[in-house]
Amino acid sequence: MINVIIRCDAGKHHQVGTGHVTRCISLAKSLIKSRIVKQEDVCFLTRDFTGYEYGKKIISKEKLKYKTISKVSKLEILEFNNLYDPNSKNIAIFDTFKLNSNLIIKVKEIGYKILIFDEFAKHLNLAHLSIGSLYLGKKKTNLYSGYNYLILSREIYKKSIFRKKIKNIVVTFGGVDKRKLTNFFLTAIPEIPLNININIILGQSDKRLVKLYRSKIEKYNLTSKIKLFIYPKNFQTIIKKADIGVTSGGLSLFEFAAYGIPTISLPQYKHQLNTINNLRKFGITFLGSNKMKLNKLFFQKVLNNLITDSLKRNKINKMAPKFIDGKGLKRIKKLIYLKLMK
Repeated sequence: MINVIIRCDAGKHHQVGTGHVTRCISLAKSLIKSRIVKQEDVCFLTRDFTGYEYGKKIISKEKLKYKTISKVSKLEILEFNNLYDPNSKNIAIFDTFKLNSNLIIKVKEIGYKILIFDEFAKHLNLAHLSIGSLYLGKKKTNLYSGYNYLILSREIYKKSIFRKKIKNIVVTFGGVDKRKLTNFFLTAIPEIPLNININIILGQSDKRLVKLYRSKIEKYNLTSKIKLFIYPKNFQTIIKKADIGVTSGGLSLFEFAAYGIPTISLPQYKHQLNTINNLRKFGITFLGSNKMKLNKLFFQKVLNNLITDSLKRNKINKMAPKFIDGKGLKRIKKLIYLKLMK
């Protein structure tokens, strides 16, 4: 038997967002679908206090088992103790913005095999298996790094159909739009050609913000051209029909790339700026801001250049899926089986 405990968070707290939980849900569902583990043998541990409110909500929607934890680290260790099954192979997966080294050491002492998603490659000695999909530095022992190990929401991606004339722009700034980039984007609407449809996908947004966005759309008389989606179940269907994506530097940026869709990126956090700049080197995305500084005219210029440059968009459509092939989930499942379960 296999017992899998997944430690991850989601919320508005500094640089947390929803990507960690989203990634772990994709991994858990894939392990279950592949019959590597049973659904009842997977349990999430997620924080549930101010700044970390979204983990419980997102996980419960997927009908996966979870337990909430408080700020007290001793109680967190107690949960791992309580969930340990002496008759099973116990695996603990950590995917948090700041890894707690002492916690991981104590969990390891309990008897768990440890998998860490370690984007900064700082905790390699603590784990039996480390994944650093955004780490592009020197090769390190016990670290499987690079874009080949990205976990996206699908295991198979089919390249989108290239259109010389732009029909659809899809805008999404992640599960938590920390900098209110959606509002910034809406200020550029009057400069976008009227023959282009715009689909805006929102994550965790309060009713006040949604009302603000709708009022801006109505102000420009563009209700027939712009659609708002709030946490849609058909997220993949919407984004794969895009000719251009406007996004931040999280998982959605890589989802667009896997489909071969050119993007303009606006960073929510400084570490996302690093991700965007790395992808810029490969010619996959374009930075729509001056580093972290937002500028309406600068953004409009970048967007209009991409709209009119069909050769550049066609090149990205062919090239991007070669860098981001969307097979990271399959590779990681194989590693988990070979390194942690055998």
